[in-house]
Amino acid sequence: MTLPLASPRPDPSEPEPRDEARLQRVEAELLAASQELSGLHRELETLRERVRLDAAQRAELIDVVSHELRTPLTVIGGYHRLLLGEQVGPLNDQQRKFLEESHRSCRRLDAFLAELLAASHTARGHEVLEIGRAPLAPVIESVAAMFGPLAAERGMRLSLALDPAAGEARFDPARIEQVLANLVGNAVKFADARGAIEIATRALSAPGDARVRRWVEISVSDGGPGVAPEHRERVFEPYVQLGERRSGGGVGLGLAICRRLVEAHGGEISLAESEGGGCRFAFTLPAEPPVERT
Repeated sequence: MTLPLASPRPDPSEPEPRDEARLQRVEAELLAASQELSGLHRELETLRERVRLDAAQRAELIDVVSHELRTPLTVIGGYHRLLLGEQVGPLNDQQRKFLEESHRSCRRLDAFLAELLAASHTARGHEVLEIGRAPLAPVIESVAAMFGPLAAERGMRLSLALDPAAGEARFDPARIEQVLANLVGNAVKFADARGAIEIATRALSAPGDARVRRWVEISVSDGGPGVAPEHRERVFEPYVQLGERRSGGGVGLGLAICRRLVEAHGGEISLAESEGGGCRFAFTLPAEPPVERT
């Protein structure tokens, strides 16, 4: 009797035909997905390069236009001062009124162009900071003297509250004066008439493991209209205004410039509600060099 031959036992390591087909399909799908991903990556690189070039061209255009406009503005402003000083003859009341309004408009436009240029330079990292240990009082007193007459004209009280323990910091005096002048200028413009503005300093300390342990905080508080908590972070973004009562005809670049300059010093800037219900802008500066990590 002849016995039937037994069927060979399948090798478990070899895929079944249907598994082989499924594997080939998955491999084809993976290959297609990989090719699509490579294409998207190339598109992303092209788009990023285009954005970089567009930003550079936009910044260059801002520089050129700003400089070209400021030159005739300087000439016009000179003629305004010549006429208002009555160096070419007397003015009647109506002529003086028109000239003063024209001069104010020129100054506003010049300030706008200066703000635009500063934003363009800080965005590209063109600001060169001369940071060293220096006293804060001369900078603060200079800004207070700058805006004191305007505050007094509006019936405001501009006061200083300087902490002796926060007398010095590491900073670029010219740039920090620019930051402080922007904050105090906003307070004078937007705070309620006959209100109070305070420039204050205080010493701060960080945890022992921080790279910088000693800091100085400079704050400007006013009694003007506040800013809702959900909008406080956005006021430091370019072209964002503080609200209807806080709009002074600018383009919303001043606070963005302030943040870039403060962060370039290693500090932080923030907005909170003041005790009187207005705004309290505060920024920090290091009071000592950072500790080197070993």
